[in-house]
Amino acid sequence: MRLGSDPEGFFLTRAGQARSAHRVFPRVGKHDGHLMGDGGRISRDGAVFELNPTATRCRETAYYNTAQLLRRVRAAGRDYDYKVALVPAIKLSQKELKALPEEARYFGCEASLNAYTGETTQIDIDDPATHPYRYAGGHMHISFASSPTDQASNDKLVKLWDLFLGVPLTYLFDSPETFLRRRYYGQAGDYRPQKYNDQYGLEYRVPGPELFANSVSFSLAFGVLRLCVSDKARLYPYLKGVDSARIQEAINLGQNIPDLLEYIDSIGWMTSWYTSRVLADLKKWLRTHRKNNPAWFGIESWARQKAREK
Repeated sequence: MRLGSDPEGFFLTRAGQARSAHRVFPRVGKHDGHLMGDGGRISRDGAVFELNPTATRCRETAYYNTAQLLRRVRAAGRDYDYKVALVPAIKLSQKELKALPEEARYFGCEASLNAYTGETTQIDIDDPATHPYRYAGGHMHISFASSPTDQASNDKLVKLWDLFLGVPLTYLFDSPETFLRRRYYGQAGDYRPQKYNDQYGLEYRVPGPELFANSVSFSLAFGVLRLCVSDKARLYPYLKGVDSARIQEAINLGQNIPDLLEYIDSIGWMTSWYTSRVLADLKKWLRTHRKNNPAWFGIESWARQKAREK
């Protein structure tokens, strides 16, 4: 299995005002003009920048590739006195909206599938040129098959991700901006089938970009993503023990989350480090450790350090 991603982000002035990524990358587009760098490439999707780190089997290498690209984006932003914000939603001023070039005014997202309805979904905003908010995703990719998988199987796997990953990530990053973004996209069950060279897999579109700001949250998320694939046969029966509507409400609206985390606890999956108590500790820690510290590289090192502190 290979892990990939395409996190997006914004630029901010020192005063915290949002700036479109076209100001920093005017000649870089979604499908052409990519900037190649160590670990992958940088592109721009409308007003946000997008990272496409090189896929790899190793979580640490995957984070390193992402960090290399982020380092280059931050350096480019400093030339304009901007800083990078990995947040799910941001508001552009009327002045900034009017300054957007034509190709940056519109949302470039292609259609997705929804695991609960079986139907395609797409951002539905009446007039993106005047809509003041822009949204960023933290899409996670994984390849795991030598041939295409059928939609029923894909839907089932995505529902597993929602329960064991989407709900905990919503708990960790439960900002108003998270739920603002999910009014339009990244809702529960949102995914795309993908082909990665000679392998097939899925793009999980529920997460926001916050998890990419720190190797601990990154490692946790991609570890669970992969474990759900490798352990899916054992985990599938647990989907029957919870109403899927409650999972959707948790991810889309922030409801029922404590009860669902309790349900994950009762399953006893990964009990040594993936419990509601551990997630509560991690949530508190992430709020004070926004930047990655090399001493805390990945969820395992964090868990070992927390155990020593006790």
